[in-house]
Amino acid sequence: MPDTTPIRAVQKIERTDVPHGALRMGPIVHTVAPQKPKLLDQVRDAIRTRHYSYRTEEAYVGWIKRFIFFHHKRHPAEMGPVEITQFLTALAVDRHVSASTQNQALAAILFLYNLCGAPHNLYYVQPMNMWSRPRRTAPVHQVRWADST
Repeated sequence: MPDTTPIRAVQKIERTDVPHGALRMGPIVHTVAPQKPKLLDQVRDAIRTRHYSYRTEEAYVGWIKRFIFFHHKRHPAEMGPVEITQFLTALAVDRHVSASTQNQALAAILFLYNLCGAPHNLYYVQPMNMWSRPRRTAPVHQVRWADST
């Protein structure tokens, strides 16, 4: 996490026109406001403070980058559920990704919006082509009873 303490610059001004005493000036201290970390750096810091694995950090940052670039570098604060739905639908239709990959992308985007303070209720995001995993059916075991006669 970057150091957020203000940077102090000291500038000594020598004034010859002011007599010594109460009006004498000391060093002037200018406080420079610290810069806010970039969005992806904030995501990385949040993931690291939650002790997620490095691979999860890489995956989430990658999905967030793809999401931002998909919408032509718009800031996520300007986007909402419609843009998330468009991105997930494009993953399903154009990229033919699996259901688990779409779920991972959605989890990364929801993590981003929970970190930034989601302005919208994003838990009802439904892509147009809703992904689904194939149903698992229980295997049928045929038991043959041997004739004991």
